Amino acid sequence: MTAIDAIRRRGYATRPGAREAELGQLLTFCPGTPDVLLDLLHHTNGLHDEYDAGVVWPASEIIERNRAMRSNPDFPSLYWSFEQVLFIGEDGGGNLFAFRVLPGYKGPEDVYSWNHEDDSRTLFTPSLAEYLARRA
Repeated sequence: MTAIDAIRRRGYATRPGAREAELGQLLTFCPGTPDVLLDLLHHTNGLHDEYDAGVVWPASEIIERNRAMRSNPDFPSLYWSFEQVLFIGEDGGGNLFAFRVLPGYKGPEDVYSWNHEDDSRTLFTPSLAEYLARRA
């Protein structure tokens, strides 16, 4: 099952896809952005659940939120570095979901859950498609 199949099966409302310029900005910000995320954003620029939580944020919001997490002057004393993750969405309760991104890394496209209370980073699903299905 692909991420697009999961969207259709789940019945998420879709939006127009991200423009090539937006995808280019995301790749400039995070060269390790997984291809499956770029493909999803090309088809629909963000997904929200029935409670309006950003299951997958639009490309511009991914950049904005990650930049804010990485540059907050208070965070280094509270959390491990966010340079190795690319946050893509939220659960509506403060926890975020992310891909692992490392320079030159092309490995499994696992999705991790980040707990804002204890800074734990736990494997949530082994793929974007399963993430979308599980968020149902």
